[in-house]
Amino acid sequence: MHDIVPLVAFLALFIGIGALIALFGRWERRQANKWTIEAEGTFDRVEHRRYRRSYWSGMMLPAIVHGIAEITIIHLQDGRSFSVDGHIEPVVPQGAPVRLLRNGLGGLKLESLA
Repeated sequence: MHDIVPLVAFLALFIGIGALIALFGRWERRQANKWTIEAEGTFDRVEHRRYRRSYWSGMMLPAIVHGIAEITIIHLQDGRSFSVDGHIEPVVPQGAPVRLLRNGLGGLKLESLA
């Protein structure tokens, strides 16, 4: 009897961790597929910027890690601008009507309305 108790506890812990991982994956997929309209307007231009970023590592010995991050800034003709991490090349010409969509994970998508 006492030999089974640690095995049952280990199995319960293993099943609990597996359930949490499955729930997190399901939440992440749902957020990635939930697109909301951020803005509609006339496309003006795109800027790409790189900057040096420093952050603390998560290892046992703390260290400062340096890296290069890139952001893309999408400008509309009415003066509004939106930024997104990474490098996005526009697929629409300047002056075209566009819609900016953002998902639950912060991703941005630029689509043409014409």
